[in-house]
Amino acid sequence: MHWFFALTEDSTAFREYADMIMVAVHTARKFTSLVSHCLYDTDCDVIFLGEVVPELEANPCEYFAVAPEGQQDDYVNMNTGVMLMNTERLRESLSEFREYIRQNLAELERESWDEAAYRWFYRDSNGPLWDRLRPELNWKPYWGWNPQARIIHFHGPKPYQRSCLDSVFPELKYLTSGSYYELCEQWSELLAAASIH
Repeated sequence: MHWFFALTEDSTAFREYADMIMVAVHTARKFTSLVSHCLYDTDCDVIFLGEVVPELEANPCEYFAVAPEGQQDDYVNMNTGVMLMNTERLRESLSEFREYIRQNLAELERESWDEAAYRWFYRDSNGPLWDRLRPELNWKPYWGWNPQARIIHFHGPKPYQRSCLDSVFPELKYLTSGSYYELCEQWSELLAAASIH
């Protein structure tokens, strides 16, 4: 199974995101059988804590499968930071999806860019067309510690931002509850390990 992530050199935090990728790739290689690929436009602010491939291969995925964003049981407000994608099925609607994005770019930007595009386009009169991933496959640090979590997603403040949250990113402070600081420490240890390799 393949895992795709991205880094753009235009990022204002290029070095910090390069560190995030080092940890993500290091843990993917160490704990999973995923094959890593760098692409444009997906999240790299993750840590893999265990094997995910068998579960992902068994997960239903008509178009794509995602986990909740803010609330662990809210699959309508899903998060695209970790997505299982059926690329063949998505390719069937790609031209319509692109046109939808072109026509609605301003509204999508106001909500959340890619998440809004997927949320709004892939639904019908019965609701969302996406399948579900367990929250443990896109676990947010602010949800607290979970020994069953397989993918930690630093949704909100990143580990490299923890020292300046009060002074530079106070709007993200509310997302540092749960196990954020403990997972940041684990991330730092993994960054050190990844730097050696």
